[in-house]
Amino acid sequence: MGPDNKRSTYGIDISEKYIKDAETKAVEHGVEGSVKFVVGDAGELTKFFPSNHFDAVLNIWTSIGYYNDEDDLRMFREAYKVTKRGGIFIIGGCASRDNLLKSFCPKVFEEFDDLVVLHFNEYSMLESRLRSKWVYYRRQENGDLKYLGSTLLDLRLYSIHEIVKMLEKAGWEVVEVLGNLKERKKAKPDSPINIIARKP
Repeated sequence: MGPDNKRSTYGIDISEKYIKDAETKAVEHGVEGSVKFVVGDAGELTKFFPSNHFDAVLNIWTSIGYYNDEDDLRMFREAYKVTKRGGIFIIGGCASRDNLLKSFCPKVFEEFDDLVVLHFNEYSMLESRLRSKWVYYRRQENGDLKYLGSTLLDLRLYSIHEIVKMLEKAGWEVVEVLGNLKERKKAKPDSPINIIARKP
């Protein structure tokens, strides 16, 4: 499938559930006529979109590191192909290795309304990978916790300089490395990964 000229913004995610949620939110915000969502692999952008089509491509939150370095490099190259010359590629809000390890904790507790999530984390220095087990519970009216299930996370953690080298290898020209995209503050050694690159 290819882009429809009537639509200006596209979103792609490998999770059908997330895509359906995005479509629902687009309706809630009244923008369903100007966006389209695709269930697919961001490492195969040219399967869904023509070359030199977009003015900008955004890779937000934890969208890299799920596989290996070669897969992430392929995704950067795919983004390069579908972006117009002079267009930009933004990687925003991804945890850098330095950022995460600064506050690394092997056990983390989170609570969202009546949902309780336990995180059991391990970090491999030899592979630079975070392996986590997330266990979900629902808090009952009497205060007891009902087990809902668990998921596993296996994530490659990059330092900022590694992402910069991969982007340059994919053809991108790195323009800015920021600590915060919204405020455009310069990055610190332990900042998350916020990079703006341009297709020369």
